[in-house]
Amino acid sequence: MLFDSRQIIRINISDDWSASDIATFLHELDYLYNLGLRIVAAATSNEQQRQIEMWAEKSVLSDHTKNQYPRAELEVCQIHYSSPGFTDLGGMGTVIGHIKDFLLRLIDYRVQSRRRALEDDLIAVENTKKTLENETIMLKNVQLRIENARQFLELAKTNGFTEEEIKKMIPPVVQVQETLVRLVSDGRIQSVELRDEAPDSPN
Repeated sequence: MLFDSRQIIRINISDDWSASDIATFLHELDYLYNLGLRIVAAATSNEQQRQIEMWAEKSVLSDHTKNQYPRAELEVCQIHYSSPGFTDLGGMGTVIGHIKDFLLRLIDYRVQSRRRALEDDLIAVENTKKTLENETIMLKNVQLRIENARQFLELAKTNGFTEEEIKKMIPPVVQVQETLVRLVSDGRIQSVELRDEAPDSPN
């Protein structure tokens, strides 16, 4: 099957990273990418049997992508580790674009969350309702995260997936998102941008 042109996503990183965190970070992004790739592949090949439940299994989805679409696999182009540093990942443009938007919303939620926390501290000084307000904020953050997962899965909606199929994909995306939220909240993921892939870059 045909995919669109490749693009590079640059994720600007900062602060200290353990080897485990880098591995988890790349693993979670790889899952999001493979899910997006699988959605596009299923839509363009008019699959009758979409085994969406299996797509939640990260290793199964990764193996499937490597076997079926080896030229479309997400690749690490470069990692520049310092403070600040960056990670460049190359992949199919449509899917990479959705991952960029997904991460940008998480970064924006972090800024909003900090702003709300400052406002809450001021309110708490004047008012003893802090606990109730914090619970409301936590609920709001949960709703925002679910909405972010849904927006990532707009890729599925635009490719003809049903609401029931999309609902099955939300839990694994939310689970992946929790890891990325932690890295954003810790200030380790700073920003994200798209870059054109060099035409003569090695595969």
